[in-house]
Amino acid sequence: MTTTRRPASRLAASSSLRDFQNVLPHMHPGRVDLRKLLGEFLPQIGAGVRGFQFWQFRAEVLGFEAPGWGVVRTDGSDRAVTRAIEQFWQKLAPHANSLAACPPPTSEVAIWKSRRNEIFPFAIQLNLNSLRESVNAYIEALYALNIPYRVVDDIQLEAGLLDGIRLLILPSPYYLTQREMDTLRAWVDAGGILWSEAHLGAYNGTTGRHSTVVPGGGLADAWGLREEDSTSSFRLDLEKREAFDGAISEDVKSHCASSWWKYDAQAKDKAVAVGASFAVHPLNMIT
Repeated sequence: MTTTRRPASRLAASSSLRDFQNVLPHMHPGRVDLRKLLGEFLPQIGAGVRGFQFWQFRAEVLGFEAPGWGVVRTDGSDRAVTRAIEQFWQKLAPHANSLAACPPPTSEVAIWKSRRNEIFPFAIQLNLNSLRESVNAYIEALYALNIPYRVVDDIQLEAGLLDGIRLLILPSPYYLTQREMDTLRAWVDAGGILWSEAHLGAYNGTTGRHSTVVPGGGLADAWGLREEDSTSSFRLDLEKREAFDGAISEDVKSHCASSWWKYDAQAKDKAVAVGASFAVHPLNMIT
């Protein structure tokens, strides 16, 4: 899941334990002048990013990406972003070494982002729309409030790499392994604050089964917190409500949306008689 509304903030937050982080926004950049460049780059430097690599120097001449992404035009001449980058570096170069040696601000807030938890809803819905919107909402909120944060993935959570984190946010935490849930339990018991959306650990990745009690993995009993029932966006007061959101064919979806299931049956017993029929649907009531 690489597409976010603020890839720069995702980049800064994901840089822990990584030498390089690729962020790929599939959006035409528009006309990038110095003002726009400063608006994107300066917050990244403040968040801890210490270098920028441009993709790409010369614009594409093949495919739908031509010619929007080049630092120079397709003929090699300057464009607005070329001059903006040159001016930016002229101002920054005298201070580059000092900035590179300056440590990024510490983050006491973390957002959990699990690749395995991404694969699970994608297998059901064939998209990551709801999960991406959930993650982006927290990214946007923390960015707007100027709160430093970092991203913790599923491997880091399993290993207990939560040092310095006071608040951990779990967006759409449906798929967790037992080790992840054990880590959460120990971390909360030690004073950590967990902000979790619904269905925490509803699917246990270790057992390969849905949890009989939610939160799963023993968290319900440990915390005295139990999810009573599930619901659908169709039952909520939302602008967009869906009766069904799953990766099934349209004919099956429309059949499942009806209020009853139709079965064709032939009665062999002569004592069975049709008691009544519906005028609209060919459904008989037999006695």
